[in-house]
Amino acid sequence: MKPTLIAIALAVSGSAHADILTFDNYDGSGTYPIYNTLTISGLGVLNSGDGGTTPLPNGTTKALVGAAPDYPATYSGSISSQFGFIFNGAYIAGYFSDGYPLNADWVGITGYYNGQYVGQVSINPYEDFKWTGGISGVVNQLVFDATPSRQIARGWVLDAIDYQLTPVPEPETWVLALVGLVGIASRSRAKARRQGVVV
Repeated sequence: MKPTLIAIALAVSGSAHADILTFDNYDGSGTYPIYNTLTISGLGVLNSGDGGTTPLPNGTTKALVGAAPDYPATYSGSISSQFGFIFNGAYIAGYFSDGYPLNADWVGITGYYNGQYVGQVSINPYEDFKWTGGISGVVNQLVFDATPSRQIARGWVLDAIDYQLTPVPEPETWVLALVGLVGIASRSRAKARRQGVVV
């Protein structure tokens, strides 16, 4: 019986692996056609080298920017997905314009799943990109909020997100698992009857 249970667990759990999401192909439209479309709200697009900002790392050519002058961005922005995922961290730096710091004191990242709070992390962004911590639990929305420095500066740049998609079993997989469980129950009843136990 144990091998059957293990097979069912593997069939339902599927496989998942960590990946890095960058924004090189994002056109600023508010939807990013990856994994059946991410929705990006309140964040602008920063091209590498714009405004004398810190060069984008790892060869990326675009990033998202929040609350920086000359960008259609707000103090708060979000990234939402149709699928649940594990958020392992974000690669964030402060926004600098021709060497002048316009960076936020803190950027908070709050994770939600279908509108329910899951957890939060924060980072103090400066010139160099740093990874934030992750959030424990499955999320499908990340909300970014910036705390100002010098009363007005809230700029920050998001170069990448480390995430892991949570696998969603296909309907056929659920049917297979259900059939397996029914089979296990039937075998247990038959065995109990043979031993004279009423089930």
